[in-house]
Amino acid sequence: MCLENNAAMIGTAWFLEQRLKQEKIPCDLQSVLKKVTRRDPELCQMAADLLWGYSQSSQRAEFEELFCGLTGWKVGAFLEHWIRIQMLELQRDKKVPVEICLADMHFLLAGKCEEEEIRILFPSYKREKKQTVFWKPGEAGERYLQYAFVCKENLRLYLGTEKGLVPGGMERRKRYAGKYPMARQPA
Repeated sequence: MCLENNAAMIGTAWFLEQRLKQEKIPCDLQSVLKKVTRRDPELCQMAADLLWGYSQSSQRAEFEELFCGLTGWKVGAFLEHWIRIQMLELQRDKKVPVEICLADMHFLLAGKCEEEEIRILFPSYKREKKQTVFWKPGEAGERYLQYAFVCKENLRLYLGTEKGLVPGGMERRKRYAGKYPMARQPA
């Protein structure tokens, strides 16, 4: 479960990094690694490559050991730290950040999602009924359609839909990729 949560946090960090780049706020992975670890830039680049390799690999434990050896941080702890830094930078730019409280969870508005981002970060959002955080009765969710929110408790990215907020992340796409290879071949 921890490894899947890390993969979901990588999706959150990627989305927030894109938003911060659009607003010209420097908070990329390599600069945060350099600041946090105080290591050589080449080692920070290697650690950044390991982190992105971690998100695509099925052998995440080995990637975590290598990342920990280079930086001294566990992947999950570093991702939490990085996302919290990104959230602070995102809030600092806004005069009044939009925050919603649903089901005892606090969600911070992160920005509008493009169709490509929805396809990458929320590949099966229509099937995630169990984990959906539903809107309160009488609350209009239409104004938040296709907006992304970051949950302050689990640092996961959520997409605003008609029904509520649906969790996203990059792990679902990897989990089912290649599971049914015969169904993907043309007839």
